[in-house]
This record gives sequence, C-alpha cells and structure tokens, in this order.
Amino acid sequence: MIEVLPLLLNTFIIIITIFFYQIVCLDKDRSECANRWFLLLFSTVAMAMCIAFPIHFFAGHFFDLRYVPILVCFLYGGHRNLLLISIFYLAYRYSFGGEGFITSLIVYVIMLPIMFIFGPFRPDQPKSKRIAQGTGLTLLWALVAVAFSSFRTGQADLLFGWFMVSLITFTSFTMIMTVLFIEGIYEKKKLRKEVERAEKMYLVGELAASFAHEIRNPLTVVSGFLQLMGKNQIAEDAKHDYLRIMITELERAQAIISDYLAIAKPKNDSIQLIQLEPLLRQIIELMSPYALMNTVIIASSIEQNLQLKADASRFSQSLINIVKNGIEAMPDGGTLEIKAYRKQRKLLIEISDQGVGMTQAEIDRLGTPFYTTKEKGTGIGTMVALGIIGSMGGRTEVHSKKGAGTIFTIILPDQSVSYQNEQ
Repeated sequence: MIEVLPLLLNTFIIIITIFFYQIVCLDKDRSECANRWFLLLFSTVAMAMCIAFPIHFFAGHFFDLRYVPILVCFLYGGHRNLLLISIFYLAYRYSFGGEGFITSLIVYVIMLPIMFIFGPFRPDQPKSKRIAQGTGLTLLWALVAVAFSSFRTGQADLLFGWFMVSLITFTSFTMIMTVLFIEGIYEKKKLRKEVERAEKMYLVGELAASFAHEIRNPLTVVSGFLQLMGKNQIAEDAKHDYLRIMITELERAQAIISDYLAIAKPKNDSIQLIQLEPLLRQIIELMSPYALMNTVIIASSIEQNLQLKADASRFSQSLINIVKNGIEAMPDGGTLEIKAYRKQRKLLIEISDQGVGMTQAEIDRLGTPFYTTKEKGTGIGTMVALGIIGSMGGRTEVHSKKGAGTIFTIILPDQSVSYQNEQ
C-alpha cells in the first residue's frame, strides 16, 4: 500500500500558509507590491515544508506537492516571484542530495518554458479559467516528474499505477482548493472596498443634503424679511427687530459653514508632549462663564503628571465641544464633573453631566453629520471632536440613560512612562 499521509500533510501545509497569507497580508490595506512579496515568502515556506515531508516511492526521489506553492507564487505573483522562488527551490532541493535532484532539475527546465507560455493570471481572467490553468499545470508537472523518475529508475508496475492515481488526486484537489481559497479572499477584499466606497458616497450625499437643509433654513428667513422690507410691508418700529433676527440667522449660517470647513480642511497638526492637568484647568476656566449662564457648576478631579502627545489646540477644541454639550444637556442646571486619571497605562478623561441623557439609539448616532439631540445645533462639533480623539489613537465610550445624565469617557495612550524612559 502507498502511504498517503505525507500528501495529506502537504495539502494541509499549503492551505494553512494561504490562510496565514490572508491574515497577514490580504486583510490589510497593503500595496500590490507588498502583497507579492508576502506571497513569495509564504509560498517559499510552503514549498520548503512540502519537500521536508515527501513520499519516497523511488530510491533517491522525493514526491510531494512542492509544485503547487511554486505555481501559485508564479500565477498570482508574476515572473519576478517565479525567478526568486526558483533559485531558492533548486538550492534547497540540492541540499537534500540524491539522484532525484537531477530529475528535479530536468523537470524544472521542461516546465519553465511551459509556464512562461501560459503566463501568470490576467486580471480579467475568469475564475473557471484560473482553476483550469492552475490545475492543468500542476497535473502536467506531476506527470512529468513521475514519468522521468520511473524512466531513470526503471520501475513501472501496478503499485506505480496506484501511486500515479493518488498523486494526481491530491494534486488536483490541493490546487483547486488553493485557487478557490485565494479567489475567495480577493473577491472578499474587492467587495469590502466597494462597500467602503459606497459608504463614503452615501456619507457625502447625506452630508451634502443635510448641509443644504441646514443652510436653507436661515437663508429662507433672511430672504423672506428682505422681500417684506423691499415692499415696505414692515413698520418702521419693527425693522430693527427684523434686522436683528436676520443678523442672527446669518450668523447661524456662518457657524454651520465653519463647522463644515472644520471637517473638510486638511490637518496641520503640531504634535507635542503636553501636560494634561494645566490644559484641563484652562478649559474649565474658559467654560466657567458659559456654565454660570446656564446655572451649571463645574467640579473637577484631575491627577497630576498626566502626559500625552497631541496637538494642544485641536485637542482643546474637542474637549471644549464635549464640555459645551454637557452644559447644554442640563437646561435646569446641575453639576458637570470632569475627572482625569491613569488606569492600566491609559489616560482616562470622564466628563459627566446630570442632564437629560440619551437613549442607546441616540448614542449610536453620535458623530453622524448634522445629527444632534439639541434644538439648535449641527452635530458637526461632536463629529469633529470624535475625529480628533481618534486621530490621537484614542477612543470614546458613552454611557447614558434617559433622564439620568451622561458619562462621556475619553481613553488615550499614556505617554508619561514612555517619555520618562526616553529621558
């Protein structure tokens, strides 16, 4: 009987390396050139491991599925990958010695021009043709290898026939599974890019529609009053009030445009190591008059020697937006509490209010353009704040309950320890 366990092991090795190739490379947004280098690396590892676990059917001759990763490396990676893996393959096979090396060299010289004739896969090539081309080349390689080995050793019997059937079966199955696996990975990656593009287009459309809607409201008010004033349908004593309303509406339109530009303008960050405590104290001092106007008290608990790397002005902008939202969430007054502390090599900033709170559905929509729970507002301030925090490598957590207030937690990398080590 023929021991087929090495062939099963070869199949497993090839499939598992393709799986790791997907995790390390194809699931990441890497360039096409980087993908080919990783394909060369994983194909070389798979080829070497297949040779390390062969079937010794003829004396001095190794039989395995080495040609599957070699062909995959060529078909998906191109001629450069074929040249590099060929050099490694012949050198690696030579290190094992035996009469089979001459056979391997002859077979490789025969297969090389055939591979060049068929060439690597074309971008517009259907999946069925890729499977047929890959399987055909692997079968041809296997048949040529076994035929030359049989010719050089002079062995050809019934056991040899069973060996041929087993090798062809495993070769076909492994190549078909490998191509299907890789094609599925590429299709999933392509679909993910299409979904991302569709989401971006949807966001742009939603942003444009919301922006137009928000701008139209104040402009409609101004336009209506101007038409009335042009027709002299407004009493002289009321013109002053109407002018004040128009100025207010134009200022609101200007604020909407400024918020929109905060999203669209390019970043010009000035990253530096900043002390968190004085920054928060400055923000509290800045927002205290606004808090008093809304009968809100700001309480704080801030640890000392907290440091992080950030653009101070942009980070202050994000914190001011969040603090302002917390103050405005308490129309009947209350206490806004700001805490800052270190926990498990992270910096945590908690901003909690005693306001109206939010439902889970409202929390899930935070950061969406022009979505706001306030009567007046655009929602862009929150979107900009979350974007700034995300660009710093941080994240946010929001815990809230309707009528019970909101806790807004900002989690940032702690730069205190790393900075001290650098010193």
